[in-house]
Amino acid sequence: MTLLIVTIIILAFLVYLLLAPIDLVLNSYQNCYQLRWGWIGKVTLSPGTDRPLVQLRVGPFCWYWSLEDLVEKAGRSAGKQSRRAAQPNKPSGKKGNRKKGFPYRLMRHLLKTFKVKTCRLELDTDDYVWNAWLYIPLGIFPILQRYITVNFEGRNALAFHLRNRLWWLGAATIKSQITRK
Repeated sequence: MTLLIVTIIILAFLVYLLLAPIDLVLNSYQNCYQLRWGWIGKVTLSPGTDRPLVQLRVGPFCWYWSLEDLVEKAGRSAGKQSRRAAQPNKPSGKKGNRKKGFPYRLMRHLLKTFKVKTCRLELDTDDYVWNAWLYIPLGIFPILQRYITVNFEGRNALAFHLRNRLWWLGAATIKSQITRK
């Protein structure tokens, strides 16, 4: 009986992993930049302080890092990888290894799974002539006025909310493999 209950809990958690929304929120109006995966966890960038912080929250646990330290560590590890890549590789004895092309069909199917919940852009180029020229496409295509605003007030801002689910990504990957010619 206990094994059945543990199995049901594990299966319920795996189903939640597949169905939990993955949200990317970029909002410069509120200085909110985060990547969330349902109730499982989130990564938040807090630029309000003099040293920007990256916060990782997984369940009840929370960790903080300085963004400058993370960028510095990434730069050092990229230098090590470039030195390794400079060493010549030995040719393999296998014949028929040819390089596959870029998976355009897979990328198209994966991009179709993303849902844009919010998209708002306020733009000011600090040049009145350029701002006036940017008004022309907005007048020709009024559907763009819902998403893009050109202002003369020196305000640049972006609000962008993108949603996906692991289930949608897996289904798109399988679909692209099935529909391959």
